[in-house]
Amino acid sequence: MKMPVEFHQRKRRSLLQALPPGTIAIITSSFPAWKSHDQFFPFRQDSNFYYLTGLQAVTPAMLILTTDAFLGSHEWLLFPRPDSHKARWEGGVETDERIKAATGVETLAYWDEFELRFGRLFSSSKTVLLNTPELDFSPLIHPTHHIREKLTRSFPHIQPGSVNSYVHRLRQFKDNEELDQLRSAISVTASGIRHMVELAPIVDYEYELEAGFLHEIHRHGIRNLGYEPIIAAGNNANILHYTANNSLIGENDCILADVGAEVGGYSADVTRVFPKNHFTDRQAAIYEAVLRVNEAVIRAVRPGIIYQSLNDLAKDLLTEEALKLNIIGKPSEITNVYMHRVTHFLGLDVHDMGNYQQTLEPGMVITIEPGLYVDSEHTGVRIEDDVLVTASGCEVLTSSIPKSSDHFRRHR
Repeated sequence: MKMPVEFHQRKRRSLLQALPPGTIAIITSSFPAWKSHDQFFPFRQDSNFYYLTGLQAVTPAMLILTTDAFLGSHEWLLFPRPDSHKARWEGGVETDERIKAATGVETLAYWDEFELRFGRLFSSSKTVLLNTPELDFSPLIHPTHHIREKLTRSFPHIQPGSVNSYVHRLRQFKDNEELDQLRSAISVTASGIRHMVELAPIVDYEYELEAGFLHEIHRHGIRNLGYEPIIAAGNNANILHYTANNSLIGENDCILADVGAEVGGYSADVTRVFPKNHFTDRQAAIYEAVLRVNEAVIRAVRPGIIYQSLNDLAKDLLTEEALKLNIIGKPSEITNVYMHRVTHFLGLDVHDMGNYQQTLEPGMVITIEPGLYVDSEHTGVRIEDDVLVTASGCEVLTSSIPKSSDHFRRHR
């Protein structure tokens, strides 16, 4: 599902309105990530760049936005000159007409014209903001690094800052077009989870369940995932980001599946726990405890509530449940069996951008994912739903994906 061009045009206008006067913003696309010799990893577009342009193609590109008009325009898109050799071998070479139609950006230029075409603009400007990488290990491989070097070398008076906070503020609030993509991603993810539940009694290895999930989402025409699937049987569920997915599934194991299809750039993020065959009484007790916390925290989601208060509520409730089950002996031990936040923002990135110190507002989409990880009992339970904050409370976008233990009993 492709977003309408008007969506990206609207987001560029909103960003320009939010930027201080006299600001130039430069947002670069992702570059293909080298894998080995002449092979590259599957391409994923930079989320900020996609949000503002709609371009998913593997073509180095740069969006320049200026609050003050320059040469009669507030926005330009730079991309490489046509390459017939590349077109023959790889395809994907875009024409001016197709780029304009896809993005709504009317003013185009070639990448190699950057300094010649925009030298006067940068010479007279002091405020330049770039889409800087979020993680420490990525600056040297991120294309923004090269733009920063070029700017500071050619225009020493410029000390580029980051545009991220302005874009991320916009990305926190989901429009109807974005919610449509998320609902589609969740719907496909739901099909994949149901298929895994059906397969569990007749397969032997975690990777067989992963294959079943991938087959189901591919069958729906979806090729991309929001993140690597976590298919964790038994004690593997106590490794929070376990992705090996290669262990034998025990006959009495619970299976934690944390999966999310990506549609139109937007990712679902859902976790369900189900038995290979049947829950033992002890597994069911732990499962029901986490489910009660999941549902209680969801009931607390509403506009005006402080984000951190959801984490505090989840920790308090999980502490009560763990004490009742004798999983821990005193409240301070809760961090031994629950060691992550209960929520994060969701959208173009599975751990989407947002201010975790603020209050919730309508239009935000968050996850609710309490868990208990009991190494001594080879059982880890996390139940995760995707939740939209509404004017009156919240909507559970993942409500169609079963999570009651009775459902799993009936399907065995």
